[in-house]
Amino acid sequence: MAAVFIFSTCNKDNASLTNTVKTLDVKEGSGKVSIDVVKLELWDASLCKSVAIAEGAYSKGVKIALPDNVDSKFLVAFNQGVIKGATISDQNAKVALAELTAYKGGVEVGAFYYGRETDQYLAKATLLYTDRDVSITGSSSEKDGDETEIFSYSVYLKKGWNWMYSIEEESANGKKYSVKLTTSKPSAFKWTFYD
Repeated sequence: MAAVFIFSTCNKDNASLTNTVKTLDVKEGSGKVSIDVVKLELWDASLCKSVAIAEGAYSKGVKIALPDNVDSKFLVAFNQGVIKGATISDQNAKVALAELTAYKGGVEVGAFYYGRETDQYLAKATLLYTDRDVSITGSSSEKDGDETEIFSYSVYLKKGWNWMYSIEEESANGKKYSVKLTTSKPSAFKWTFYD
């Protein structure tokens, strides 16, 4: 599969702009992990590193209250990434992409992601903060020899914290690859810990 820069959307299974995430509730996906704290981190370009803005004690899961606002130093233009064939409703919209990093005794031991993966399918949720309501819609395709890449967007974000879902699929013969960004949550998502 080709590498694609991806953002992620809302916590409802529709395109409504009325719901944002207020609390992050992570349940242990599988296996034994030795973690005492999970931190919600955002990239600070001025420091060239991720900075924790919220955290929660871990015990077979964690609940993290998200701040109502995010400092502007964490925000980047939403149109900064290359999004082929997309129309962004507000070119001035800014976002911050969050990571859930796990710590034991103050040492980083891994990270969590929310999604589902098979040999030819990857669906992943990304938690992000946006400074205003914004939508990304559209589609495009590219052909390279006998291979086709298809991109589609149906993303509706409300000011504040949102989930955005990216879905990547590859055909059995490897000739067709699709990437979809959406606010519609795919089925069978689970939290997974990577060390």
